Amino acid sequence: MPILVPSMVKLPEDAGFSITEYFGKSSVPGSEQFSLAIETIDPGISKARHLHRRTEELYFVLSGEGLVSAGGVDHTLASGAAFFIPIGQPHYLSANGTSPLSVLIVSSPAFDESDYEKC
Repeated sequence: MPILVPSMVKLPEDAGFSITEYFGKSSVPGSEQFSLAIETIDPGISKARHLHRRTEELYFVLSGEGLVSAGGVDHTLASGAAFFIPIGQPHYLSANGTSPLSVLIVSSPAFDESDYEKC
């Protein structure tokens, strides 16, 4: 049976950002192949540089301005921008506008906290 109204699970937060998972291992039992989440980063905040050894990610900017640094190259972000992070590529996001940066994230396979490695 399809799940029409997803569960929402707030994942562990650090100061200045939050992640709400709508589909994935934490919110839908049996979801192994992908996860869907919205991450919000407060203005002036940068997430830690990190990588995933088993997961690739597709991001879509819902609102706000910022930058993504991936593979040592910085890219400006604004509403409507999309970008892909391949497996093993170090990256981080920063919100450098006056409002929070909000991004939709699709991860495959489903996000697993054990695959988050600071670098």
